[in-house]
Amino acid sequence: MPILVLLFVSILALRELRRLDFQAVRLALQQLDLAHLLVLQATAAISVLTMSLYDWQAARSFRIRLAPRLLIRNGWIANAFNNLVGLSGLSGSGIRMVLLSREKIDIKRASAFSILILATVPVGLSLLAWPLLLYGIPPAPGLPVPAWLLWLAVAVFAAYLPLYLLVLHSGLFMRGFRGLPRQTASSIVILVTISTLDWLLAATTAWIALSFSGASIPWPLFLAAFVLASVLGVLSLVPGSLGVFDAALVVTLSSLAPAPAPEALISGILLYRLCYYLVPWLIAVYLGANTLTLPQQWQHSRLAQRWRRIPAAALLRLPLELVASIGVRALGYLTFAAGALLLVSAAFPALRDRLTLLHHYVPLAAIELSHILSVATGVLLIALSRGIAHQVRSAYHLTLGLLIGGALFSFFKGIDYEEATSLLVVALLLRQQHSHFYRESYPLLSPRSLLWFTGLLISVLAYAWLGDWVHGDIPWTWQHLFHFAPTLEAPRFARGLLIAATIATVFIAWSFFRRPKTIPLRPDPQALSEAERLLRRIGGSEFAHLLFLGDKSLLWSPDRRAFVQYGQIRNRLIALGDPCGDPLSFNAAILAFREFADQHDLTPCFYEIGQTNVHRYHDTGFALFKLGETAIVDLAAFTTSGKAGESLRYSVNRARRAGAQFELLEQPLSAELWPQLRAVSDAWLASLDAAEKGFSLGRYDEAYLRLSPIAVIRIDGRIVAFANLMPGYGTQQELSIDLMRHAPDAPPATMDFLFVQLIQYAQQQGYRYFNLGMAPLGGVGASRYARRGEKVARLAFDYGNRFYNYKGLRSYKEKFHPQWRSTYLAYPVLTPLPSLLIDIAALIAGGYRRIFFSGNESETGADNLDSKTIPDHTGDN
Repeated sequence: MPILVLLFVSILALRELRRLDFQAVRLALQQLDLAHLLVLQATAAISVLTMSLYDWQAARSFRIRLAPRLLIRNGWIANAFNNLVGLSGLSGSGIRMVLLSREKIDIKRASAFSILILATVPVGLSLLAWPLLLYGIPPAPGLPVPAWLLWLAVAVFAAYLPLYLLVLHSGLFMRGFRGLPRQTASSIVILVTISTLDWLLAATTAWIALSFSGASIPWPLFLAAFVLASVLGVLSLVPGSLGVFDAALVVTLSSLAPAPAPEALISGILLYRLCYYLVPWLIAVYLGANTLTLPQQWQHSRLAQRWRRIPAAALLRLPLELVASIGVRALGYLTFAAGALLLVSAAFPALRDRLTLLHHYVPLAAIELSHILSVATGVLLIALSRGIAHQVRSAYHLTLGLLIGGALFSFFKGIDYEEATSLLVVALLLRQQHSHFYRESYPLLSPRSLLWFTGLLISVLAYAWLGDWVHGDIPWTWQHLFHFAPTLEAPRFARGLLIAATIATVFIAWSFFRRPKTIPLRPDPQALSEAERLLRRIGGSEFAHLLFLGDKSLLWSPDRRAFVQYGQIRNRLIALGDPCGDPLSFNAAILAFREFADQHDLTPCFYEIGQTNVHRYHDTGFALFKLGETAIVDLAAFTTSGKAGESLRYSVNRARRAGAQFELLEQPLSAELWPQLRAVSDAWLASLDAAEKGFSLGRYDEAYLRLSPIAVIRIDGRIVAFANLMPGYGTQQELSIDLMRHAPDAPPATMDFLFVQLIQYAQQQGYRYFNLGMAPLGGVGASRYARRGEKVARLAFDYGNRFYNYKGLRSYKEKFHPQWRSTYLAYPVLTPLPSLLIDIAALIAGGYRRIFFSGNESETGADNLDSKTIPDHTGDN
């Protein structure tokens, strides 16, 4: 809805602004007396400072003891950000949650404190809406909205006051915060008074701004228009009511008789936005430099997990991503704005008196060069703002230099000291937070990066449109482009536009061809040898042997006694299973992996971790999702005798009658065996119309298969099935298999026979367990108390067997009477789970297209026990 409203208002604004004299607006702003500007800024500061009364009264109500200095600071930061960002008050309340959490305030009190203020801020505007409802709203024929809809908007907002009084006075508000004091009648009156004063002071600031710009409007008429515009702005949900409030106020005030000049109205609203919104926000960025920038591990885990304990705090989860690092992220937006400011300044002609003065001291060539460099700096600042928002160290150093250079270029192209001062302020704020720029890179192809690239392109196009609108028809000939004179503004803009387009194109091309490197090279033979020595000396996880596929990278714990094997897809780092090595180093390895992902602004997760280590991931701030259950055969109890083993005994006898013989081939294999194994594998893939997979699944790779024994089933001397063993590094605890394939013409029960023979082999070798692999979604969401996501997954298990034989696979493994151990996905809190699961599936399949357009090869540990090849008594389905 906010996007649609903003788009509608933008179209309306473009239509209306064509009749506006921008030079008159610019002149009105630059001719403003300094004393008037100081008075206006002081009024705006008092208005924002008064909003700290919300925090004072809420702290009194919930007995939160904070020093007045902290209350004022927190109130200023939250209110200034809330004014600019909006989200119907959610951003301000979210920031209050962060600030109170840092002060060790109890989560229930912090939630009640923040939500009370969230509910109270609009009540003053609701009170001021009642006179409009009773005596009539101001006429606004220029608004493309029917009059009845304006009445309805005002009525809805006016109804908020009695609703607020009812909820607070009846105690309904406190039901979500049992144990905290209720709001008394006097406390409610104070809150309504504070909110009304807040809105009246905001209106007063806007009224003074318009008066100083030459738009003298009687106070009662202006207040009515301000209230109507504010109501429409709040209901639009557009951040900061940007565009909606401004357009509604201009159109409403233009309907007065006599109507103020449009240029005076626009310049007054710009002054109001500057003094009431932007300057307090800059101060808030400075005050919140260290309090609003939190470590990613903290912001994605503890705060989110604590909020989940308070159901009433659900409203505040929305802005968590926004506010958790808003101190630095705001600098990204400021950097973008600084670049846009340079482009807007370059699109307009320089002021004549300043340009004349400049020509007395600076040669024309230096002025022209400064103009071109200011345009290039503006484009680069917009391009680098993505890196600033995500705390990339190299972007910080480049941006700091560009801001200082841009300030110099602004001065030498037209003595634009306003722009120069703005850039230096941003540089100062950036320098203050230099310690927070620790990342080495960011994912180039993430949706967020593509959004910033879109912003860069839109900025250059807007610069072109604005310059064309200001200068009219520009002759694009070499003679005009390279004709230099102090008063030739159109060719100067045309040259700047060529530079802007060139810089933007080169930057985007450079970004794609020189992507930030986030993943080290695949481990070389020396690294693999070190990992193998560690595995043989200490041990590894059930997926340890898959390291030697060569498709995963390694990340070592600081003491190099454990490592994580992982792959990357899009902006995800996917670790396979638990760390390998010394369990005492697992925690350090998990933390190192998370910090490594954070350095590159990537999302870390651990795929298929065992139930014995889930506490380690919980302690590192990961959320858990149950993927299924792994079938583990207890070899001490396994038998094919008696009633329990009847099914397997029947399959073994049937395979033997067909001439099946089991053989375990130790390495090295003779040369004539490899073509036979390849033929079986190719025939199996062709029968399923499947492609090789990877990551957590083995594939037919001769170099990989040479590293472990291979079990084969022969009939009349011909190999009809095979499987490679997964060594149990360091221990004789557990044996498993990886790549398991059979010829399409293999007799029924061949795979049952292979499994039974391998299990009996494991018994003879002294192993304790045999791993049959995972049954996806088995046991997921079975409890009525399971999480919502796992209940949805349960629906797939119950009703999705048309697409994947979940139940058949689990039923097949039940024949071996295994123990079932839960298997989990560990991922950062608030990460959207569906898209993460799709990314993992694409990493395993070898691409997104293969998820949907390749055969139904499955991951089971023994990778070929899938929904199409589960053996039963009648043959392979």
